[in-house]
Amino acid sequence: MPWILIQTVSFAVGLTGLLLIIAGLVGRRAGPGVRCRSCGYDVEAIADEQDACPECGSSITSKRGTVTGARVRRKGLVSAGAVLLVPSMAVGWYVSSVMQPVAARPSWLMAAELWIGPTSENTELARELNRRWRGGELAGFSRHALVDWGLSAWNGAHETRNFEHASVVWFAMASGELSDAQTDRFVEQILIDIGDDSSTARQKVAVAVAEDFGTAVRPRLEAALDEPELRDAAIGLLLNDVRNVPNQWLTSAAIESLAHQAGGADTGPALDRLPISLEARRAVRYLTHHASICAPALRSALASKNDQRRLLAALALTADEDATDASAIGVAVASAFEPNEVPGDAVLATRAILRAGQAAAKAAAGRATNASARQRLAELTNAFGRGGLPPSLERLAGPLPWQEAERRPASLVPVP
Repeated sequence: MPWILIQTVSFAVGLTGLLLIIAGLVGRRAGPGVRCRSCGYDVEAIADEQDACPECGSSITSKRGTVTGARVRRKGLVSAGAVLLVPSMAVGWYVSSVMQPVAARPSWLMAAELWIGPTSENTELARELNRRWRGGELAGFSRHALVDWGLSAWNGAHETRNFEHASVVWFAMASGELSDAQTDRFVEQILIDIGDDSSTARQKVAVAVAEDFGTAVRPRLEAALDEPELRDAAIGLLLNDVRNVPNQWLTSAAIESLAHQAGGADTGPALDRLPISLEARRAVRYLTHHASICAPALRSALASKNDQRRLLAALALTADEDATDASAIGVAVASAFEPNEVPGDAVLATRAILRAGQAAAKAAAGRATNASARQRLAELTNAFGRGGLPPSLERLAGPLPWQEAERRPASLVPVP
């Protein structure tokens, strides 16, 4: 390869220039006079009278204690060495950094570029070093420089944080390279970014990265529940991963989040077009997944004065196969069949009734005050009485849309 030949020649010329510079700086001794070998003090006049140098105290009586002449630097050698060293370094660096393919570059050189270059750049170099690390080919300074590059993006106030930085930190964490303090600082910055409404792009990256990290950062997220400025973001991330086993804090937060309303772009088609916030969507999915554990809290929420919390709690409770709350569920969702301005409420209430059974339909019918609501509930009651639901209702009685298996993003999956 031509760049390898150029690198070899550049290295040889540069080494020659470096040796010339060293030789020129060391110089040679010239001129008369006896001097102390240690400090260079002129001791010619006192060499026969004293045993020690008056300047540094070294012995001057032995043959190795003194030298003849002062050391003079050789400027010509220094200049010649510089003429050889500087151009060879420039050529070698250019070839290694521009001409040579990234995959063929030495790790130490790419690590040096990461170390001295802007954190927001050099992504291609970091990607290659990360690949080598995952393949067991990286160690020492190169690994340290790569981890520092990934972490510095999250510690800088104005850095552009992206998935390449996160991938490096993820593997460093999985490899035990990060200290507890570094891990906590990384998670804290993710939470800060999620709560920063000034940058939607940064929020999206932070949420996606946190989702990929999953339970690996749970201890720091749980600690953030006691920090007011980070609490909401921590709750959202903990609820987003259904594998997190509920505790009292998390269950209470999920029940509270069921009432979060949304508006504008956040009122998407999720949850049968019910216009609820992202926090409420995460909460109902989380509570549905852990319905058997959260059943006591869900039963308490059935008496909530908030219509949305009551409806979503009832729907989540239907996922508990051992529950005997059919009547309470029917009463809780009855108001959703009444005319209102919230699209999707009646569909979700119908799902809850169909999943809870005939007792829920009868209980809801007893609470309905509107004629159309009573008619709808009577149809549901009769459907149960016929011994089998029609296909349209059978579909609604099946698994809830958000009960499907969790699909983990693959953006940070380790490279084999």
